[in-house]
Amino acid sequence: MEKTMDKPRLCEVLGVDVGERFKVRDDVHEKILGPFFVRGDGYLVGPSAVHSLDACYALIEAINHPEKIVREPRLTDTERDICRLLGAKWVSRDTDSSQVYLWKTEPEPQPGGVWVGGKSCAQMWARFFPSVKSGQLVQVEDAT
Repeated sequence: MEKTMDKPRLCEVLGVDVGERFKVRDDVHEKILGPFFVRGDGYLVGPSAVHSLDACYALIEAINHPEKIVREPRLTDTERDICRLLGAKWVSRDTDSSQVYLWKTEPEPQPGGVWVGGKSCAQMWARFFPSVKSGQLVQVEDAT
């Protein structure tokens, strides 16, 4: 008999995949909780530093307000390979820009969705990094 791998119900409710890292915006306390992920057996896992009440609060907020779920960015294997080859630790795309910037050190956000101040190692067309959205900064090691 063949065993099928069903997605845990919690993944369906939250709209995330098994193992996908995400955070939850807490607008009341003006902070971000997480990162969290759901294991294959349906258990929610968070960082050990997160108090269990914060984890419960984050889960309740995520279920009742899915717009508060902040997904960790993902990069394709090709995008990660390019970053590794060039030594980039961060990738950014300015708002409404057709270029992405690869950084060795973390850039700072500026008004208008522009990233500056980091040590840059390359600039290329955004079509080579379709995973990086307009106005987004992605840390390569976190982008699974």
